[in-house]
Amino acid sequence: DAIDATELTDGDWDTAAGHTVIDSIEAIRRLSSTEFYHLYGESTNRALVFTNVTRGEGVMVALRVVKPTPHAVVLHGISEDDVWEHATDLARIEGFSLAVTDADFDAMLDGLRELP
Repeated sequence: DAIDATELTDGDWDTAAGHTVIDSIEAIRRLSSTEFYHLYGESTNRALVFTNVTRGEGVMVALRVVKPTPHAVVLHGISEDDVWEHATDLARIEGFSLAVTDADFDAMLDGLRELP
């Protein structure tokens, strides 16, 4: 609710203790798998919020090969209708919650900052 997101699939966990916002194109272009994993910080108990997403294919494929995965993934800037057809299946296989939001970027950041 804080970021006006629509959950597309449940994950194996009910909570996330933090979040990281990352430009999806830059992450895929520049980060090694080890660097990608370090986005989580000290724990995978967090949500990764990817911006500059068109359908989510790149994000989902990257998360398929990086272990372990975060508890939740949010694709920012797209609606449920725009999501890659295999995204929810991959999220289920990997056990993370998948959501989308097309909220204004600054409003989304404000919402994330207000979370406990």
